[in-house]
Amino acid sequence: MANGFVLTKTLRVEWPVKVRVPLDGGRVTEQTFTAVFQVQRDSDVKKLEFATLDVGLLQEALVGAKGIKTPEGEDVEWDEEVKETLIELPHTRLALVAAYNEASAGRRAKN
Repeated sequence: MANGFVLTKTLRVEWPVKVRVPLDGGRVTEQTFTAVFQVQRDSDVKKLEFATLDVGLLQEALVGAKGIKTPEGEDVEWDEEVKETLIELPHTRLALVAAYNEASAGRRAKN
């Protein structure tokens, strides 16, 4: 039996996020975690203010994350404070937006 397209009104996906973390001397290190996105409808995205589009989109779409550690190596439990921290830091916000765009467009995650 061939797989057919399944049309759903909502879509939740786990997607890899690659964050380029800035280091002293102009260097960066790449770190990864998995975001859980609730893919937003275009009509909902269009309602967001352009100046805060990325923040507003992530506040709605980012519904979880896995694989985040503290500096001591402990697992970070998902909560609203973690979500806000990820959105407020430019390097994680940019990585999350890139991952969301891949996931919502159905593009294969880059290795």
